[in-house]
Amino acid sequence: MTRNSKFPAMLLAPCKVVLVMFLLLACGTTTAQVFKWVDADGNTHYSEHPPAGQRAQELHTQPVPPTINRITIDNPASQFMQQEEMERFARKSTEEAQAKSAAEKTESTRKARCAQARNDLNGFQQQVRIFTIGSDGKRIYMDDDTRATYIDRAKKEIRENCDND
Repeated sequence: MTRNSKFPAMLLAPCKVVLVMFLLLACGTTTAQVFKWVDADGNTHYSEHPPAGQRAQELHTQPVPPTINRITIDNPASQFMQQEEMERFARKSTEEAQAKSAAEKTESTRKARCAQARNDLNGFQQQVRIFTIGSDGKRIYMDDDTRATYIDRAKKEIRENCDND
């Protein structure tokens, strides 16, 4: 009769499982005392200790057994749903970051347009003659009506892009 060398190892595996299950059950069965009372103002209080000099009701609580979520561990559909949820969260985070970036870009563009409009308005309102250089190299001066049009445009840009300060 030959002796099977795997025999002790075969006995240890079920023992380990039983030991782990026992430890899990033993850890989850503790409960604490909870007391409930109403103070003179009518407020309800809950505590682990009864109040001194007052009547309190002891509440009996049920222990919450420890749970091992085997569905999450073993169920491919559950894993798929978790993966989808993580992807949805990543997409939402990316979209929020892009929206924030667009808002910041819009804000910086607004500030730049405001500064340019204020600069233009300042230049147009000064009493110096504004001109451009034509293709023949001669100065072409801006008339008063054109100057008024540019001043109105600059004021409109300031209203649209500048904070009221």
